[in-house]
Amino acid sequence: SADEMAMVVKSFNSVADALRQAEANYRSIVENSLEGIFQSNVEGRFTMANPMLGSLLGYDSAEELIASVSDISRDLYVDPERRPAFLEALEQHGTVIGFESEVRRKDGKLIWISETVRAIRQGDGELRGFEGTVIDVTRCRHDAAEIERLTNELKDENIRMGAELSVTRRLQDMLMPSSGELMAVPELDIAGFMEPAAEVGGDYYDIQQANGCVRLSIGD
Repeated sequence: SADEMAMVVKSFNSVADALRQAEANYRSIVENSLEGIFQSNVEGRFTMANPMLGSLLGYDSAEELIASVSDISRDLYVDPERRPAFLEALEQHGTVIGFESEVRRKDGKLIWISETVRAIRQGDGELRGFEGTVIDVTRCRHDAAEIERLTNELKDENIRMGAELSVTRRLQDMLMPSSGELMAVPELDIAGFMEPAAEVGGDYYDIQQANGCVRLSIGD
């Protein structure tokens, strides 16, 4: 009846409106994301990219990035072997998380990126392409290199200080009275011991005898 047809049309329009709203929301998320988002085919070309990815790689727009990069392996990766390693990891696991590579921007500047990507497959399982996100980790890489440099410097300094402390400890041991000196004191049985908490300590003791007197010295 006419009423039933009207209800069908109304329902269809509601679904269409919901789909349009969902598409608008999805597009807004992609275009305003703070991470680069992309899809690429198995031949190594971008089929979709958001503005952030274009900006991250130095292009004026995502469209320019898609048109300019004809081979991701050759045009982006500084080490062309990173692309085969990336594909091998995807083939084994289906997803790759935090895959870091050095890439070349449009202006020639080198940066480090981290990719989180999954494989896109057809119903029969055949590989159709890839999609994922990209972030710039150049600063993190530089910070890690600086931390490693400082750590190595600290290790060298610790070795030097350890050698100095070893000499200081031997000198401190030499200042302590020996067992022979303690046994040489007549009519007294004397034992002494000191173990520093660290390599060296600030405590000290000594036994001295002169003119028939025995002096016990303890420094803390």
